[in-house]
Amino acid sequence: MYDYTLTDLGVFVCAIIASVAVCLVKVIFQIENSRCSDVNCCCLTLKRNTDAIVEIADIENGVTPTPESERII
Repeated sequence: MYDYTLTDLGVFVCAIIASVAVCLVKVIFQIENSRCSDVNCCCLTLKRNTDAIVEIADIENGVTPTPESERII
């Protein structure tokens, strides 16, 4: 067998953990930015209010929200 040092093992484990963390962050970011009202992931089903997400994005981008009666759908 090969002789691995503790440093080699630590670098390998950290690389695996970092890769998994980056993948999870990308998946969460993609779900966060989607406009889907139903999200199915890992046997979990979520129903989201997408209207609130659009309003928050508009406010962050400097768009003044319009009242419900004036909205064009």
